[in-house]
Amino acid sequence: MRTVLLASLSHYTRRYVAAALAVVIGVAFVVVTGMLTGATREGLTADVGAPVAGVDRVVRVDDARNVARLMDGATERDVPALALGYAMEPVSRDGVQLAQGVDIAEASLDAALQWQTLEEGRFPGAADEAVADLNAAKSTGVEVGDVLRIGTGAAAADVEVVGMVDSPPAMGASLYVPWATLQRFDGTLWVDAVAWGGSPELAGELAPAATVQPAATWVAERQAEISRGVDVLAIMALLFVAIALFVGVMVIANTLAILFAQRMRDFALLRCVGVTRRQLRRAVRVEALVLGLVASTLGVAAGAATGSGLVLLVRRWFNDMGPASLDPAWVGTAFVLGVVVTLAAAW
Repeated sequence: MRTVLLASLSHYTRRYVAAALAVVIGVAFVVVTGMLTGATREGLTADVGAPVAGVDRVVRVDDARNVARLMDGATERDVPALALGYAMEPVSRDGVQLAQGVDIAEASLDAALQWQTLEEGRFPGAADEAVADLNAAKSTGVEVGDVLRIGTGAAAADVEVVGMVDSPPAMGASLYVPWATLQRFDGTLWVDAVAWGGSPELAGELAPAATVQPAATWVAERQAEISRGVDVLAIMALLFVAIALFVGVMVIANTLAILFAQRMRDFALLRCVGVTRRQLRRAVRVEALVLGLVASTLGVAAGAATGSGLVLLVRRWFNDMGPASLDPAWVGTAFVLGVVVTLAAAW
């Protein structure tokens, strides 16, 4: 039967191309999805801990009044503190609105808490100064030296852009201003934590209802939250993989059905010379297994090459994308899935 199997595989190679191609596409799709998911997750979570790198603790708050107490108390006692949140306000320049809603976060006046990467100019030194995110500024045309009006009405504030910074998308904002300016926008301000350089006792005294936790714990929770969001996108992408594999099963089944119908005389001849029904079925399954192994291997190789190319392409426009890498879990799942689908279709 081994000789018959090898002869069949070599003689009908071209007829297996369609079935193999369906498996290759499905397996490659899974591998590419895994590589893009991994690169996105690593890029988004890599710098999550940057805002709290200068402190050992984070104070979790659920009341804006507690945020104000913590920040005011930190200023009075010269304790490092940074509000971890943002406000959404309109921004205009020379009377022309640049954007209806811009996310604005705190730029600390303390050098130890200036976590953004300075690309041009300097960090703010007073309440009427600000720094802009370099990538966000590309869409609005904001430059160093511009005077921007943030907000409307009595809460509006005029600030001068004194620098350009680079900040990660997961934790970054479009514009950064000192706390004295940011707290004016209490109507849209949302802060759920404060990077805290003081003692837990002081935090408890200023905000009794707040929760103090190590900075590393807060970073891990944020990374897990971001990863869950990326995983949701990966699951949505895998729905298309399921459709592709479903179509692949029909293609493989039809291809093998036609092939087996054309080989009925060969099967009958083998039965006449003593091959049992069981041996014949086993030979067909082994053919499908070989087809699945070869096609899955090619699919993994094609997916790895395509995924690496796509990640490199995306990184040209999106600098915060992580490097391309193969996740053994994704690769193993894709390989096994390709083999199982082939065997199921041949059954």
